[in-house]
Amino acid sequence: MRDPATGLLWTRRDNGADLLWPEAVAYCEHLTAGGLTTWILPSIEQLEALYDPVAPADDCDTMICRHRLEIDLSAPWIWSRSEDGEDGAWYLFFRLGRPTSLARFGGAKARALCVSQRGGV
Repeated sequence: MRDPATGLLWTRRDNGADLLWPEAVAYCEHLTAGGLTTWILPSIEQLEALYDPVAPADDCDTMICRHRLEIDLSAPWIWSRSEDGEDGAWYLFFRLGRPTSLARFGGAKARALCVSQRGGV
């Protein structure tokens, strides 16, 4: 799904299950969808651009999510490829639009939503 505001191309849904950060990175890098093989985890800034605090509430598992596009999120926490400079990586909590850092290799899990490397700026 192309985001008209940024030109980025997003998958229509997340992966549907909690993943460790390395698994989320690999999931997007090995994904073939829409005839493309150029998918990656988005940066935290790209995820923040999807969040919209006034968007209609979308059911994300047992919580609500707020985002601009018609993307199906199965949970409100989505990994980014952005590392925190320590031993963590950022994820976005789509209920509140809050970026949070979790240990990349410590057992923390979130979902993967992929953006195409060829999806615009």
